[in-house]
Amino acid sequence: MLLVSLITIPLAGAVIGIILPRRKDVIRGFALIVSLLTFVLSFTLFTYDAKKGLFGFTLNLEWLKPLTASFNFGVDGLSIVLIFLTTLLTLLAVIGSFTVDRDREKFYFSMLLLLEAALIGVFSTRDFILFYVFWEAVLIPMYFLIGIWGSEEREYAALKFFIYTFAGSVLMLIGVLIVYVSGRAGSFDFEMLTTAVRNMPPDLKLLTFWLMFIGFAVKLPSFPFHTWLPDAHVQAPTAASVLLAGVLLKMGGYGIIRLNITMFPDLILKFKWYILAFAVVSIIYGALLAFAQNDIKRLVAYSSVAHMGFVTAGIASANEIGYSGSIFVMWAHGLITGLLFFLVGMTYERLHTREMEKIKALALTVPELGWAFVFAAIASMGMPGMAGFVGEFLSVVGSFKAFGFYALLVGAGVVLNTTYLLKLVRNSIFSPESNINAGQEPLLFYERAVFWTLAIFIVFTGVYPESVIGWIRPLVLNVLKL
Repeated sequence: MLLVSLITIPLAGAVIGIILPRRKDVIRGFALIVSLLTFVLSFTLFTYDAKKGLFGFTLNLEWLKPLTASFNFGVDGLSIVLIFLTTLLTLLAVIGSFTVDRDREKFYFSMLLLLEAALIGVFSTRDFILFYVFWEAVLIPMYFLIGIWGSEEREYAALKFFIYTFAGSVLMLIGVLIVYVSGRAGSFDFEMLTTAVRNMPPDLKLLTFWLMFIGFAVKLPSFPFHTWLPDAHVQAPTAASVLLAGVLLKMGGYGIIRLNITMFPDLILKFKWYILAFAVVSIIYGALLAFAQNDIKRLVAYSSVAHMGFVTAGIASANEIGYSGSIFVMWAHGLITGLLFFLVGMTYERLHTREMEKIKALALTVPELGWAFVFAAIASMGMPGMAGFVGEFLSVVGSFKAFGFYALLVGAGVVLNTTYLLKLVRNSIFSPESNINAGQEPLLFYERAVFWTLAIFIVFTGVYPESVIGWIRPLVLNVLKL
């Protein structure tokens, strides 16, 4: 019942939040209590013994008998890491939202809580029909968050986000339905679907593999399915950008690991060079586009395309080091890019611009914010001692093990990532001239809470990566046995 509670608490909070009185302190306090309670409850997941290599906190109740679909829940190390990341970033997104007054605030916080419930559902269900319900449910609150509280072109960005990601979801659904019918699965349980793949003819199996892979790659996003992401990020409010980059993108990597790899381990190996190509182009193309940006929010958005390329590279390697790196990148990217989007939002609230050429000398105008940007940039570069280093290093090493010196193309991404981040630091943080008066409003208590919480997790898991890898290792070893 723990997993059901983790879903129903924010879901109930989203519903109750709609009927609260229109008082800012009541609305915000209620959202804080619900998100904090969910976050604290998520710590209970760590009582599970991941070394068993089995699913914990399981629940299986009959749901749609004609389809033999069920309320089938359970978590392993990968699920636990991503659920914890979800509850952490949602809590910080709620706290970070306290600094801005907005219209329809009840609906805003309800959408944040609904998004949290749907995300936890994605990472905890073991039945595909239920998985698909939660997967699609994620689109609804994010669409409203972008479309109502976004910037000038919010409706266009929200619609583009919905159409692209919904199309990817349909491809994934078609692939699974082919497995269900052709493989005579008899159930939408993940294990039953995996077994059913063995009964499929090779050509149909190949088609299904690519339908599902592309469906997940849209969400990741991987080149060339990434074009929805920059618009969605730039137009979204800060909290939505944080959750979009920090958690929603991880749904793509999670889906590939949970379904593509476990159902088609032979095809992952067969097409690893093609998957590597997706990764390399995403890394290099994303980094070059990030370097070309003058809008710091769009820069961070394109950096996500580059960083998530390391997730794809780790998957392509099909070995323990690469898989571990792929998952660790998802964790680290959620923390670091989430922090960067928070800092971009803090900058915009003070200076009312996101253009590098207009910000200038942030270390002088808002010193605390400027140095927070430096920390986040160093972490995003993958400096040793930070979480970003661990994931990218493992991904590169895993790629070398699988592809030899061709993995230098993956390693080149580490160098390219430093270029646009150094450009950001040089042009906006330490530029010699500034048209903005010093003495801008310092960071507020809520903003400091967000920064220091993420900074602690970034450093702690960077210095002690086993705190994350220890949870995902049993899953990785089980996948390699397939």
